[in-house]
Amino acid sequence: MRHTIIIFLKELKETLRERRTLISMIFVPLLLYPLMFILISKVSRSQTEKSMEKVVKVALINGEEVKRLQEEFELDEGYDLVFPEEMEGLKAAVPDAGNDSILKNLIREGKVDVVIWADTAFNKHLDSLSAGVLWFYYNSTSNDIVQKRVEGKLQQLEALLSDKRYKDLGIDRSMTEVLTVEKRNVASKKEIIGKLIGGFLPYLFIIIAFTGSMYPALDLAAGEKERGTIETILTTPAAKLEIILGKTMVVMLTGLTSAIVSVFGILISLNFLDTLPPELLNTIYSIMEPQAILMLLFMMLPLTLLFASVLLSISIYARSFKEAQSMVTPMIMVVIFPAVFGMLPGVELNATTALIPIVNISLITKEIMAGTLNYLYFAEAMLALVALALLAFGFSLRWFGREDVIMR
Repeated sequence: MRHTIIIFLKELKETLRERRTLISMIFVPLLLYPLMFILISKVSRSQTEKSMEKVVKVALINGEEVKRLQEEFELDEGYDLVFPEEMEGLKAAVPDAGNDSILKNLIREGKVDVVIWADTAFNKHLDSLSAGVLWFYYNSTSNDIVQKRVEGKLQQLEALLSDKRYKDLGIDRSMTEVLTVEKRNVASKKEIIGKLIGGFLPYLFIIIAFTGSMYPALDLAAGEKERGTIETILTTPAAKLEIILGKTMVVMLTGLTSAIVSVFGILISLNFLDTLPPELLNTIYSIMEPQAILMLLFMMLPLTLLFASVLLSISIYARSFKEAQSMVTPMIMVVIFPAVFGMLPGVELNATTALIPIVNISLITKEIMAGTLNYLYFAEAMLALVALALLAFGFSLRWFGREDVIMR
């Protein structure tokens, strides 16, 4: 064990001298992610405010049929009405309702934001107790806030016309309501927010733990091959098991540190997100209680051991650092897919999903955050991860014990 500790300290010292390791382990999770969240929040808020303040250019065709809607737009300073006689392209599209290519082009070219086309028999349909027809043209990829603003006006018109029809017919509107559903959500606010955060959080720290382990693992085997120092360490009294164990511990430590720093980086960034209400922030902080944090750390131990063992196996097998890097890079997708899969709705922690690596981490995190963890499934998942990690560790030990692999 003494040799393992000596090798661990030696490799840790060498690893911490590597700038790429420090960047991936400290800088990226602690600074980059919080800055990214804050920037996204600020830009999103700014764009939303601009969309809400934007004067929406609404082309209204057959406005005389929807006089009340026209008046509603004209009374609101946030809208600018355009009629067919005021725009040549718009005039050319009337009165053929099937000829909508001109209208689509007007929206795509930015000449108008939306087009509302009332059926020429709109009022006649209403008088005969039928539904009036409106064609609503918009570009959903452009600005959905503008679309929702206009839809709000249309919903107001629908409610107004509906109330008028009930009144004209002398019908109490409540008589037409045959079903009233009163929802009672038994999930607490902590459970709801915990599930939400727990679905997003593991995606980040799983990726960070993998990338934080990647560069040290590549350098401690493939890098040593290139530098010609791996032969030196083989001449020491330390056994191959002690050498591999020491290197694995270093890779585990860097991956675990990266994951921990990323979680705290995200928590720190929450203080700078002024778009979050204080009540939500208080709930989030109450979720991150000491017991939950300790369980997350405990859960990360077998995961980082798995990452370290797999990455070291590849690094030992590779001829050079570049070859190891090309072999490891595609593995990021192998890590991302199960992490995303665990975020999908309907995917729950059970006896089967607890056995699937990375997916089980994602699901367990959600359960920990929500306070609904089944400890039996938690134990099953930990055992599955440890078993896989030990298998991968056995592979790395096997490759390290083969002279044709080490010396090639």
